[in-house]
Amino acid sequence: MGECLHILTRAAPRPWSEVKGYGGRSKEIDSSGRYCPHPRCACFAIPDAGVHAIVADGLLGKGGSVQNWQYQTCGGHANDCLGTFLYRLKKPEKVIAQTLTSVSQGQGIRATALSQGVNKDPVLAWWLRLGKRAPVLWQELAQGGDGLHVDHSDRGRA
Repeated sequence: MGECLHILTRAAPRPWSEVKGYGGRSKEIDSSGRYCPHPRCACFAIPDAGVHAIVADGLLGKGGSVQNWQYQTCGGHANDCLGTFLYRLKKPEKVIAQTLTSVSQGQGIRATALSQGVNKDPVLAWWLRLGKRAPVLWQELAQGGDGLHVDHSDRGRA
């Protein structure tokens, strides 16, 4: 309770552009709408790109499809998949989606793994992970989402 009260009553931080100085490279990728997910960070829950200190920090994945972000105020890192079913999964999104679609349509775990060219153990782990997220996924699908991504517009983006 005390930590929540601290977050609500803290003073607004100075814009990062004033804190860091004038040197250095300018932002190339807009970070509006994102915020630091660490509650103790001064930029926690501040989605304004003019105030927070969030910069793009390279791409992840084999195809470079996942943007990595650095929070300069606290030194933390996260990527676009934070808060989604795909967070910390190494396989490409397309392979995971095709595999889980096959299992959900009644094909066995071993048969699906063989047809997709992956080991059965990750397929089972993905299926169990999907089951744990079922209530959230159901809500995402009901709102027109694809079930793999979270719409961050209601809680900011991390």
